[in-house]
Amino acid sequence: MDSIAVETITAGLALSVSHAVLPNHWLPVIAIGKTEKWTKKTVVYLAAITAFAHTVSTLLMGGIMAWLGHEFDEALEHVVHLSSAAIVSVIMVVWGGVYLYKDSRGGDHTHIDAKESSGQSYGRIVLTLCVAMLFSPCLEVQPYFFHLGSHGIVPIATLAAGYLVISVAGITLLTYISDSVLRLRSFHWLEHHEYKLTGYVLIALGMLTWVIH
Repeated sequence: MDSIAVETITAGLALSVSHAVLPNHWLPVIAIGKTEKWTKKTVVYLAAITAFAHTVSTLLMGGIMAWLGHEFDEALEHVVHLSSAAIVSVIMVVWGGVYLYKDSRGGDHTHIDAKESSGQSYGRIVLTLCVAMLFSPCLEVQPYFFHLGSHGIVPIATLAAGYLVISVAGITLLTYISDSVLRLRSFHWLEHHEYKLTGYVLIALGMLTWVIH
């Protein structure tokens, strides 16, 4: 297995799992479901739909980033005498530092506002949440799409497929088991410190990319 394959699998797993477990991607859906007195099946169905919309928008942006990475890889190497991998490594570490700074300032990473959505009809809630998630892609994975743009369609498709499946399945699964198994208050720390988790993941992946290349 070559270095690109190892990097793609490692980055895909780390970013997808950290993306799925963050409560602000699915906890508001549960809150809305409780307020509206929906069945668990209805809540899980809505979580799956919104997760899919959100992940698709993230991957569409990723496709654009991959194209930019393909177009500018040689130019970047010629101008600054560095590979795109080295540049992405620096970007990831810096980006991770920005997330840690946001966490220290008490920033929140919220896609869904449960208060604004509650009290509406089911169809309108579905539409509102899907539109909100569709237009709020996550940025953490974008540098890797940029980096993989110069390595062909296979690693790009691998990252995209893994990110889509793990993110949607993870968010849906967490929504399903939350009422029965998990105590929602246990997610209090994650809900308010997801920037910290994301920051550490980005820094670790940036360092890994630098070492591999």
